[in-house]
Formats: sequence, structure tokens, C-alpha cells
Amino acid sequence: MARPTRAAILAGGRAARLGGRRKHALEIGGRTVLDRIADAVLEYDPAADLCVAGPELPEIAERRPGLRWVREEPPFAGPAAGVAAAMAALEPDEDAVVLLLAGDLPLITAAACAALCAAAGAGAPALAADASGRDQYLCAAWPEPVLRERLDGLGDATGLPVRRLYAGSPEPTRVGLPEEVLADIDAPADLDRVRALIEGRGRPGRPRAARD
Repeated sequence: MARPTRAAILAGGRAARLGGRRKHALEIGGRTVLDRIADAVLEYDPAADLCVAGPELPEIAERRPGLRWVREEPPFAGPAAGVAAAMAALEPDEDAVVLLLAGDLPLITAAACAALCAAAGAGAPALAADASGRDQYLCAAWPEPVLRERLDGLGDATGLPVRRLYAGSPEPTRVGLPEEVLADIDAPADLDRVRALIEGRGRPGRPRAARD
């Protein structure tokens, strides 16, 4: 029997290099980044429970009533605090697997979600690695009990990078994913690159190493 799927989409950053524009609200190829991420997860598991840790976007909330929206406290307290806020909003499910996804991964796919969830064992997480083997901490899947245990171990997650979750966890399984799938958006040039990829005009760049 397949495990229930949950996804915590981390979208609470300041996006300073994008002039403060909300990354998950950026439109690429006729869809917002958040829509693209949500569609990939739901293509993998139509019954998945999705929680966005970041500013609510009314236009998306209206047409996606199934999305949960939370904010880390205080706002901009960092990705680990965002994970904690998302998990606090969800009733515990010891059978579930939780996808941790950055809110700026517009090219994530259902196949990538499936590979991560399949690799997350009963006692250890799985995380994406790019072609050079660099870990991508915000493209991962965790057995829910293990994730909750690690969050409890962190205590106050304010200001902590999400990689701290992995510091005390069992050794994660690395899942190699194409650089195109891991393309993220930190600066205007990244946005241009992703748009070019979607339009078939570009080549994937290198994702950020060991993102928080």
C-alpha cells in the first residue's frame, strides 16, 4: 500500500535579489511557480496534502482551496522554522512521507517526487543531489515520524538553516536528479534561464550548492 504523501513548500524568504518579489508568485509559461510545484506533487499523488509556508497568494488560494497556508513565526525566521510551521499545521500521520520543496523549483516533476518518496526509507530521509553530487536540502522526502523527531530535537528553529535537520538524522539516501529539474530562482538571471528552458531556448545551469 502506498504511503500517504504530504508536501511542505517553503516560500517564506525575502527574495532580496529579486527585489522582494515573491518567488512562488512569479509566472512562468502561463503558470505561477507555486502552481507548477503543486501540479507536480499532485500528478505524483492526487491525494497529497500540500502546505505552503509563506505569504498567502489570494488568487491561488481561491482556486486551490485544498492548499494549506502557514507562516513561520516570526516571519522570515528561515526555512527550518517554515518546516516546523508546516508540520505543526498537519495532524501527525506515522505512515506518511513528507516532501520538503523549496518554493522556487518551477521545473520539479512528478517523476522526481516519486523518486524521492520511493527512496525515503522507514528510518531515513532521501534528498536530491545534482550531477556533481551536491546535496539539495530543499528537494527531499522524509518519513514523517523521523522529520517530527528531528524538529523536536531542534527545539526553537528560528534562524536555523534546514540542513540542521539532517545533522542528527540517519544518513540520507541521495537521489540523482537532472540539473534542469533542480533549477531554482534566486536572481533575475535565474528567472531568465528557467523561462528559456521552458521555451526550449536554454540549457540548465548549476543549482545552488547545499541550499539551506
